[in-house]
Amino acid sequence: MPMSPLDLLNAIHMALLAGFASVALFLLGITVRRWMRIEGKVIAWRTGSFLRLPTRPLAFLVVVTALLTLSLALQLTPSPWIIAGYLFGGLCWLAASALSSTVVVTEEGLWTNIHDRTPAVCWAAVTDYFEHTEGSAPHLVFFLGQGWQRQRVAVAVPPAQCTRLQAVVRSCVDARFEWQATVRYGQKAANE
Repeated sequence: MPMSPLDLLNAIHMALLAGFASVALFLLGITVRRWMRIEGKVIAWRTGSFLRLPTRPLAFLVVVTALLTLSLALQLTPSPWIIAGYLFGGLCWLAASALSSTVVVTEEGLWTNIHDRTPAVCWAAVTDYFEHTEGSAPHLVFFLGQGWQRQRVAVAVPPAQCTRLQAVVRSCVDARFEWQATVRYGQKAANE
């Protein structure tokens, strides 16, 4: 007995939904694995525009919930597998996006994207930095490299984490600057 067009569309819909949920779960697994790979976490904070959450997966979950509510209000009963697939895939996507957009501070540097193999700001590569306030949010701006190869990295810091981050930067970066100044000062005095 051949499949009706409606049955074929339902089968395609279920296959695509299963693919979406499994890819979202796979990406969540990769993100968690990379999060665990970063050792010596000192401070971490999420970056996002709404409640510090990524907007695309959050908007997806809002649309899915609205459509689910609408279908239940119209007394349409979607398959529980479809409901579970969309919610599961959306929640995996939200968790992976929230975790990957987290800023992580370690003793070696500052990670703005946990999928990079090296920190965005390695404390040993910082040649200068300064603090400034943009609107109501404090920012730390780091300069990396020498000469023409300088790179500027600006990081928005939540006010609750500002004091702790400043302490880490002072212990990891300022101590190195003070040591270099002492060594150069001593060399200049010895050469005279």
